Amino acid sequence: MTFLGLGFLGFLLINVFFFMYHLLGLRKWLFLSAIVIVLNYSNFTAYFGNVNADDNVEQADLKIASLNTQLFGYFDASKKNRPDWEKDVVRTINQLDPDVLCFQEFLSMGKFDLDYFKKKLNYPYAHFKVLKDGRKKGTFGMVVFSKFPIIKTGGIEFSQYTGNMGAWIDVEVKNKIVRVMNVHLQSIRFSRADYRIIENPQEELKIEQSKTILRRIKNAACIRADQIDVLMNQLKNSPYPMILCGDFNEPPVSYGYGQVSRLLNDIYTQTNFGIETTYTGKFPAYRIDYIFADPSIKALEYSSKIVPSDHKLVFAKLKL
Repeated sequence: MTFLGLGFLGFLLINVFFFMYHLLGLRKWLFLSAIVIVLNYSNFTAYFGNVNADDNVEQADLKIASLNTQLFGYFDASKKNRPDWEKDVVRTINQLDPDVLCFQEFLSMGKFDLDYFKKKLNYPYAHFKVLKDGRKKGTFGMVVFSKFPIIKTGGIEFSQYTGNMGAWIDVEVKNKIVRVMNVHLQSIRFSRADYRIIENPQEELKIEQSKTILRRIKNAACIRADQIDVLMNQLKNSPYPMILCGDFNEPPVSYGYGQVSRLLNDIYTQTNFGIETTYTGKFPAYRIDYIFADPSIKALEYSSKIVPSDHKLVFAKLKL
């Protein structure tokens, strides 16, 4: 499923090309191409969104944003000037002014600690779920900031070894309690050698190196499948309508997306039409960061912003 998801767009475009080719030539294979396209309609909408999406002028009850911070450049030598990095992120978030903000890969260190962000971003409340990781200075984990008083908090335990986790809060908005969950699922974890191949595909690809890349993709997909099963159990047992944000590390055509979208609506597909990408790193761009919401919650608007990270910040306005 993961390999299909990574290659789905190319697969779809090839079938559209053959459909038009057979249509112009009135060939019998026209129907085969048409059937393939029709059978993939749900995957098409997951990638491209809703062609009938219109601008919505209703007043939002809740504005929410999500970002994988990339540890604020902790392991990236090109982002040594952390104060400028912070300034850009803080400015973007303050312009959007979300009521709830989810950070994945949050690093609280030195003067840039949790209190710093609460003050700079104007959040009186926050839930910080810490992961013990000896590789980094400071405190690492997931955080959910809120402008509403937090009623209850909790988390999701996957595996301490992978560093993936989830954190949630219950908040009351317009006399309605909702649960906001922030998750980060297993990444592929390419090595520097893998990235050299990805950046220079014209170079000779050694068989062993290609096997390594495919093995990494497969192993990450298997781990994510287990994590999704744990996540789904949490979603199904939530006592309140759910809003789910996070870095899934999977494109829309994937096991994880398919499972979650059975319960929750993808805010992007509810409000937009076109190709969206949220990963801006060296691997080919995909939409892997999402905001989902319970079907009882109306999606009003979705947008994404480029910030100093290898992920875009995703933002949504919702009507409860």
